[in-house]
Amino acid sequence: HSKAIEFYDLTIAADPDYCYAYFHKAQAQRAMGDTPAALQTVAAGIVAAQRIGEGKALNELSGLQAELESGGGGA
Repeated sequence: HSKAIEFYDLTIAADPDYCYAYFHKAQAQRAMGDTPAALQTVAAGIVAAQRIGEGKALNELSGLQAELESGGGGA
C-alpha cells in the first residue's frame, strides 16, 4: 500500500484536479490503518472536487469521509 500511496502522490502533484487519486490514496491509507491521514486526503479531494464541479467524485469522497468518521467500511 505504501508504494501505491507514493504513486497517488505523484498523480496528485501532476494533476491536483484528478479527484479519484485522492479517493484511492485514502483507501490505501485506510487499508494501512492510518485513518487520520485518510481523512486528510479525503478532505483535500473534496476541495478539489468542489473546485472543478465534479459531482460524482464529490459524492464518492463524501461517502468515504462518512465511513471513515464512523469507523465503518474497513479495508
